[in-house]
Amino acid sequence: MADEGRRGRQPRSPPPKRVQRPHVRTQRERHELPEEEHSCPQCGQPYRTAGCERSELYEIGFDVLRREIERVRYRPTCQCPEAHEAIAPPVPRLMLRTTLGVSVWTAALVQVFAFFRTQARLLRDWKALGLRIPPGTLSIGLRRQRALLEDLIAELDAHIAQAPELHADETSWRVQKLGPDGNPPRRGNCWAHQRRDFRHGGAGFAGLQDWAESWLEAIGKLSFLAARRQEAWDPALETARQSGAYHAVQGDLESVVQGLFDRARDELAALQARYASTAGHARAEVDAQGKALHSLLEHEAGLRVFVQRPEVPPDNNAAERALRGAVIARYTSFGSGSADGAQLTERMYSIYATLKLAGLNPYRWTRDYLEACARNGRQPPADLGPWLPWRMDAARREELSLPPTAQPVALPAPADPSVASLARAA
Repeated sequence: MADEGRRGRQPRSPPPKRVQRPHVRTQRERHELPEEEHSCPQCGQPYRTAGCERSELYEIGFDVLRREIERVRYRPTCQCPEAHEAIAPPVPRLMLRTTLGVSVWTAALVQVFAFFRTQARLLRDWKALGLRIPPGTLSIGLRRQRALLEDLIAELDAHIAQAPELHADETSWRVQKLGPDGNPPRRGNCWAHQRRDFRHGGAGFAGLQDWAESWLEAIGKLSFLAARRQEAWDPALETARQSGAYHAVQGDLESVVQGLFDRARDELAALQARYASTAGHARAEVDAQGKALHSLLEHEAGLRVFVQRPEVPPDNNAAERALRGAVIARYTSFGSGSADGAQLTERMYSIYATLKLAGLNPYRWTRDYLEACARNGRQPPADLGPWLPWRMDAARREELSLPPTAQPVALPAPADPSVASLARAA
């Protein structure tokens, strides 16, 4: 039996199964004894092989690759009027006159916007690996990627608009160039927020502990009934055709919700009646109670939505969990240095949240899309279907869900020494 309060693997429990990683690139190595140890140290008779002992190690590369590119020029040897000099096609790039390849911009976008790493920390990491990039180069280069995302965002917005319901939350994001607006983020119509209001209302006031606990218990009953209704609900059936268990729980839920709002009105009226006769600590208690009750009644319309809409959860936890990384990044990066940077952040957060819901690998998807843009003359592809999760076929979805293949870039064979090397980037 598991020990109470013990975390992690319990005593006498079976060991966990080894994690399988079938999509990681494999490098096979054969290790042998030195030649002088291939024989018996006493009689000198040679050993014979008897199979192998197999094991595995996982490694992560820490190197930066510099591609030295030579584009061979060709001159005609004939006198034909149509003949002209030719040169091998340029390597696709996301920007003209840049020495940073698609893989660099892929890593920057994913690290900053999918995993919420600050640009400053990313640059320090790359500098330690031998790739020094000025902060302005990275910042300006990332903002230039915004033009490649406009059509994708338009498709995403159109797709979201067709959803039967939207689950959203709001959070502030500073744009330092414009300055903070001074307004706190608005609260969503979420029962978890209301529960927090009552918990905070009872904190610090010994006389309000029982009052706060009674409200927390009542809201907890509401959440319990909502979960039971969800279990009994069949999305394929209309409300009138739902099971008896569903309608029984629905009736209890409606009664509990109505009781909460009736109670809030009664308590708020009682507080208002005795507000003028209170002072000091007593008035502070009344203010704390009144703040929580007023918030509940102010958001009543939104808090009732889930009662008749079983597809709508009673809280906003899913949206808040999705925004948690962005909220942390807001504090660690102090917001954005410009309006353009804030717009890029909004677009990339939307894209990577969509990829996460679709189960797509952010590195694989980003590099695949940016390479397509580079091949298309640094413009978005005409057909965005291969990168939109709701338009992909199963094979394409499987392809973009896999980790990126860590294959080294194949450098061209050394050119003829008589051909001058071109140092200028295409």
